[in-house]
Amino acid sequence: MESSMTEKRAPSGQKIKPQILGIIKEIIHKSQWNQIAAAKVLGVDQPKVSQIINGKAAGFSLERLLVFLLRLHCKIELSVSMRKTGLSNVEEQAAGNLDAINLIVLSKDDY
Repeated sequence: MESSMTEKRAPSGQKIKPQILGIIKEIIHKSQWNQIAAAKVLGVDQPKVSQIINGKAAGFSLERLLVFLLRLHCKIELSVSMRKTGLSNVEEQAAGNLDAINLIVLSKDDY
């Protein structure tokens, strides 16, 4: 693959799933697969690949999308950062204090 690394930073409230769909779509395109070939690699049927290519995140969990990246032999680094609030309760800290989600995806040719 041409790109050495794809890095996505999602500020609080922004969805990361559409960004992952874009990465998967890019890999499918660069690999010159048709939807049937991509479906075999991802372990899904062709209509699911169509959803991915059209950027439709509904019906895909974040976990499932990360599994797709692994099936595409990508290396995934995921980190979540939170603002410090001074609150002691973990649930209170997590609620509304998400600062950013960083997702770095390396294609199999780049690591």
